[in-house]
Amino acid sequence: MRIPKYQKIVNELKQKILAGEYKPGDKLPGFVALAREFNVSNITSNRALTELENLGLVQRMEREGTFVADRNTNFDKILVVSSIPIVDDHPQIMGYWQGIIEAGNKNNVSIELTYPDSADFRNGSLIEQTNPKGLIFLMKVNAEAIRIARAANKPYVILGIEDEENICILEDRFNACAQLAQMMTADGYCKIGFIGNLSASNHRLARDGYIEGTKSLNIGHRFIRDANESNIREITSEIIEDGINSVIIMGGYLPIIALSVILNAERKIALGVLAENSTILRLKDNAYIAYYSQSETAGLAFDILKKLFEGNCLTPANGQKIFHPPFEIYRPERPERDKS
Repeated sequence: MRIPKYQKIVNELKQKILAGEYKPGDKLPGFVALAREFNVSNITSNRALTELENLGLVQRMEREGTFVADRNTNFDKILVVSSIPIVDDHPQIMGYWQGIIEAGNKNNVSIELTYPDSADFRNGSLIEQTNPKGLIFLMKVNAEAIRIARAANKPYVILGIEDEENICILEDRFNACAQLAQMMTADGYCKIGFIGNLSASNHRLARDGYIEGTKSLNIGHRFIRDANESNIREITSEIIEDGINSVIIMGGYLPIIALSVILNAERKIALGVLAENSTILRLKDNAYIAYYSQSETAGLAFDILKKLFEGNCLTPANGQKIFHPPFEIYRPERPERDKS
């Protein structure tokens, strides 16, 4: 679809304003100068400036010219667009949500919650009515939702899942799983398995970290298994029969469900987990744990969104798009294991 000539001017000037090349109070070229620069008619360039004014990015003053508008620098409200219903017993989401609420309370910022399929979000009326200073997309986001945020000139981040095209904040599952596997290797385990729901991108990141962390064992993909909540017990039994002496299980529910199989195995199996939520910490006596906090991850997302808003731009100046909070690796507090 061809972009109208006036829209090309709007897009270029808008980008320069949001990136800070034109700062509040700076005078923009007039419509005559823009017409020469873009090789368009005066009518077209004048329409472009009118569109920028409608977006609230510039202020046009008769006989004086067009100036970049001062933007409200009070970061007082954000909109959270969650792809998963916010319910108290959902471990995949509650740590993030609680972290957002805590950051909002700490910074005196109100939090508005919506879902991507709600009509008032899809038609843009919710953003127009509530005027949030930025958006946090929680877990998943589609191209249409991103278009809505960008059309409203609102900074946004994605929390909890990796997205190469947008700014995202998530736990460093690759390196966490790699270091978890390396610690288990250093403790003498040479047949380490990996189980995860490989249809999920976060689980695939952890799998890739496992492959990196077990390179010295030369086991490759031999002990990698795909599982979900309905078949995790069966898959765990099968991989134990394949001769592993330890296993890393990814996910919030999967390790808990598989625990009975591991504890009832004929020989002792070391367990490694990535702490997707606080429930996993109950395994600290008997499991290796790569620990990161969903609440801290959400706090980091809040801070980055605030910085984007204060910088009046939609992308970081250094081009970085993926951010991770720190993590720690813990050995089991009761490390009695058969490593044969």
